[in-house]
Amino acid sequence: MPSASFLDSLVRQIDMSHRDLTMRLVSVTASFAFGTVIVDPHLMFLLYLLYATSEIIGAASILHLKRGFSRVWYAVQFLSCAIGSAALMVVPVMAWSHHSGAAAVFAFAVFFGSIMHVIVVRSYHLPLTLAIILPIMVAGLIIAQQEMNDETDPAIYLSAMGAFLVLCFYVTRGIFEMHRMRQSLVAARNTAEEASRAKSRFVASMSHEIRTPLNGILGVAQLAVEDAQTAREKDRAEVLYSSALTLRALVDDVLDHAKIEAGKMQIKPGPTDIRQLVHTVTRLFADLARAKGLEQQVKIDPDIPPLLLMDGLRVRQIVSNLMSNAIKFTDAGRICLHLFRYNTPSGDHICFEVKDTGQGMTLADQAQLFRSFSQVDTNTERAAGGTGLGLVISRGLAQMMNGDLTVQSKVGHGTKFCFAMPLVLPDPLTAQAMPGPAPDQINALAALSLTAQRVLLVDDNRANRMIARAFLEKAQMHVTEADSGASALAFLRTKDCDLVLLDMHMPDLSGLETLEQLRTLPLPAGNVPVIALTADAAAEDREFYLSSGLDGYLSKPLSKTDMFHEIARVLRRHAVAELAAE
Repeated sequence: MPSASFLDSLVRQIDMSHRDLTMRLVSVTASFAFGTVIVDPHLMFLLYLLYATSEIIGAASILHLKRGFSRVWYAVQFLSCAIGSAALMVVPVMAWSHHSGAAAVFAFAVFFGSIMHVIVVRSYHLPLTLAIILPIMVAGLIIAQQEMNDETDPAIYLSAMGAFLVLCFYVTRGIFEMHRMRQSLVAARNTAEEASRAKSRFVASMSHEIRTPLNGILGVAQLAVEDAQTAREKDRAEVLYSSALTLRALVDDVLDHAKIEAGKMQIKPGPTDIRQLVHTVTRLFADLARAKGLEQQVKIDPDIPPLLLMDGLRVRQIVSNLMSNAIKFTDAGRICLHLFRYNTPSGDHICFEVKDTGQGMTLADQAQLFRSFSQVDTNTERAAGGTGLGLVISRGLAQMMNGDLTVQSKVGHGTKFCFAMPLVLPDPLTAQAMPGPAPDQINALAALSLTAQRVLLVDDNRANRMIARAFLEKAQMHVTEADSGASALAFLRTKDCDLVLLDMHMPDLSGLETLEQLRTLPLPAGNVPVIALTADAAAEDREFYLSSGLDGYLSKPLSKTDMFHEIARVLRRHAVAELAAE
């Protein structure tokens, strides 16, 4: 089996030759067509037929080589390159034999055009390069010999042939140098790509590792805020909780930025209630705006459809970042979120415009906004923190959705951001609402409460179990702890529970392995709803776990509110399924 570098250069040569195919065929066809004026048209037709046949056979060999290396098909590719080059080189040799100025110019153009083609396009894989350049060199030697047939002075003859050999040597050396340079560039690119992949793996791993202790910090901070007995204790707990939330936001920013750089961020559009999305975002920032004495305005033009096809999670992330920045850098006045529709030659677009009455920015400041880790305010005592990645991530996401994020600002007159994207309506079939519970089931679902629910909490980390247990007991749920998948399965074989909270990363049995064995247990244990607990917090992680058979998903650090909402959602859906089965 050939070496990895041999196969890599072959793949790159095949790819380059394929991309050059159209231009190559046009140029060669034109050369043969022009040659019919100088050389016998019947001969030109036969040569062109031979060349075209070699291209067809070469294309067939490429298809086989793409499936896997074969010495036979590699030999076929080598011969097709040599035969095609030889067929083309007959044209300048025959033209030169006419001994006319026009024929000489034509032969010169074909000859040196072929040399340039080899140097620029065919120097990735040296064996195939030699298969093409050798017929060209032979053709050049034949032309030179034709021109010097009548030369009787040995010195002049040797000088001319020496000059031709120098040209051959220089061209060959140029091909080898081009090959070496391309190999160096490929090696450098491979190194850079591997470094980028290693960085992405490191960032993802560190994000997961950071989230585990951060879960404990946030959990204890939430409990401390609720259990504070004095104003001083509550104030300290709120500072701790706020700082932990900021740290979580920083971790999320770094992880998102790494994913966008690595090309691993995925946009997954679906039917989205645009007004509900805006309501969720503005409600999130209402208290913060009120605390700074800012007026928060929302305007949605009436021609905006109720449902749009978009990645609601990423759109909400962009708009939330714009609202957060507007509030952060505005000390007085108002923040306005305006949704409007506009037309362009490429179709309808929707714009999320966030306008504030803050201090504004200079043109130099605006030029820094969308650069990674760059912030307009570099004062070390500034009140606003952050990584300087929020707007970079937002613009990256906007462009991935075929849109863009732009800014207009003037010092002393505020700032206006516009996140624009194509307005796409969802398919009416996919936009239909899921059927709700039957009328006779509503009373049963309304009576469903978290109180007295029996929960099995499975996590190998003691701090995580302590935080989750404290949250669950706040709602008067009965909690049983298990520190491994094996102990959780042993418990379920003998006792019943209403819900399982299952950590996905455990040393012996992973969460998915535990779930797989759990589903094989006799009913009712085998049908108990299971919610994933994990530090894998990306949107695609949620979809992965839900598609793997889990009923719910909670990312760490845990939020008590999110936990209760997810538990209630899963229990209600489970109750609907049981009522429907009766």
